[in-house]
Amino acid sequence: MLNREPDVVLTDYALVVECLLFAFWIYRSRNSNVLRFWFGLLFGSIGAAALVGGTVHGFLTDPQSAANRLCWLGTMLLLGVTAFSEYGIAARLLLTRRLGNVVIFGAALIFVVYVGIVVRNAEFRIAVLNYLSGLAVLLVAFVCVYVRNKNRGALAGVAGLLLTIGASAVQQARISLHPRYLNYNAFYHLLEGIALLLIYRAARSLVNVPLRRNVVAAGCEVVTNGSDHSSDEPAEGGRNHVSKANV
Repeated sequence: MLNREPDVVLTDYALVVECLLFAFWIYRSRNSNVLRFWFGLLFGSIGAAALVGGTVHGFLTDPQSAANRLCWLGTMLLLGVTAFSEYGIAARLLLTRRLGNVVIFGAALIFVVYVGIVVRNAEFRIAVLNYLSGLAVLLVAFVCVYVRNKNRGALAGVAGLLLTIGASAVQQARISLHPRYLNYNAFYHLLEGIALLLIYRAARSLVNVPLRRNVVAAGCEVVTNGSDHSSDEPAEGGRNHVSKANV
């Protein structure tokens, strides 16, 4: 039986469906590059967190129960996975494979430390700080891609990440459209759903183009799509190469 916040539960589960669809569609992308894995991880972790969150809001309402505490910890860990995926996307967009591997290894170490912290102290602000750090790095990556290539998908990604920040502010300020039928948590979920759609637009535009081995230097020297021939470096994407690419 649902508690008194069915709007929160239903919008949480709507996010689950949305994220699963996005992850599935990205997985089925043809001629995709290594970003397919990272965007799949991004949407998968967000969807899993929404599933756990909706279950807690709807069915595990006693904050002192073992099941509630376990699900809360699961949500915190999934937010850490989301942050890790954001670092991974940014690393593959901005850096050479070798430097990207270094950054991803560093992000993995951060995740391990994060897990150790939240297991002992599951304060939500810790998860927020970790999540926002990854979001900020991904925002820079999307901006660089747009500045270099005028990629409209990357611009949609920028808008989606900014909307995510705005949605979080709405949630923290407890702004609701209706106190009973659409409270601040449900309103946050609606805004997040729109933000995820914009990020998915960015993902679709980036997973199907070859990645070039450029690195951030003085400016936004980032990956380019196949229409940009300004770089003489070999493409990192392509059908034959993707199957051997490291994530």
